[in-house]
Amino acid sequence: MTEQPLLEYINVSKKYGDLQALSQLNLKLCPGDFLGLVGPNGAGKTTAIHLATGLAKLRSGKIKIKGLDVVKNYTAARRLVGVAPQEPNFDRFFSVLDCLIYQGGYFGMKRRESRQRALELLDLFELTDKINSKPPELSGGQKRRLLLAKAVIHNPEIVILDEPTAGLDVELRHRLWDYLKRLKERGKTILLTTHYIEEVEALANRVAILNRGKLILEDKIEDVMNRYGRYGCLFKVDRLPRELAEKLEQDYPFLQIENHSIRACGHSFDSQIHEILTRLLENGIKISGMQVDETPLEEIFLEHLKPSMPTGEANS
Repeated sequence: MTEQPLLEYINVSKKYGDLQALSQLNLKLCPGDFLGLVGPNGAGKTTAIHLATGLAKLRSGKIKIKGLDVVKNYTAARRLVGVAPQEPNFDRFFSVLDCLIYQGGYFGMKRRESRQRALELLDLFELTDKINSKPPELSGGQKRRLLLAKAVIHNPEIVILDEPTAGLDVELRHRLWDYLKRLKERGKTILLTTHYIEEVEALANRVAILNRGKLILEDKIEDVMNRYGRYGCLFKVDRLPRELAEKLEQDYPFLQIENHSIRACGHSFDSQIHEILTRLLENGIKISGMQVDETPLEEIFLEHLKPSMPTGEANS
């Protein structure tokens, strides 16, 4: 039996005047997924979020949240989603605690229930000491954590994070990753838009690449790396007779041999590497060093953008 997607885009298109923001988008999030949605400025990432949450009008295609049409069943569908937008959207006159209590009220939570949930989240996101502070008094990192708390106050099944670490320094970004991992550990299904490819590698199990409104790649990160990744293996040897070097290059075309270095580069060569090591050892060649690396996801991302790089920027 096929698992019902929690969030599903079906042939979704969106235009703003002459700008085609999205074109025939088909995308699914199943329970437990952590999907990293990446793409350059103007790719359509924020448009996709706005259409799913009612901030933009859907006129072409369908979006379903746990089977509910987001247009026909907007209220019920919206209750299943928590959103952390790019920019903070707090009432500057409320305390941190009241920001969360009132947010819960928007989703039908009773005040006592909302307050108890708010206190739990303030503890989870390490904001308990800021309980009576006003949002303008918070640091940038604290505001981002409060946005996350607002997004999950009503315990939604799907959490949508729109560039949650944009503008944060490296240390704060990694700290925020820890909180996102906690949400993941609690079983949340998460859609993350970001410009940081390393963020997707660190957090997500799936990746989708948008460019100029079109979905150009979507799969499990593991499968993307297996399909498009290349692996490198570098050996340092104490000596390498010319005759042996020429024979190795002939038998293994993916080798690059220079002086006392042998480098292998390809999509997969596990068995061949074992053969090469065996031949070196049989010829009395000592291996003084070995280094293995693989293509970073960022390089795969850039390679997929090359055929259709945008000539200018538009609304992301």
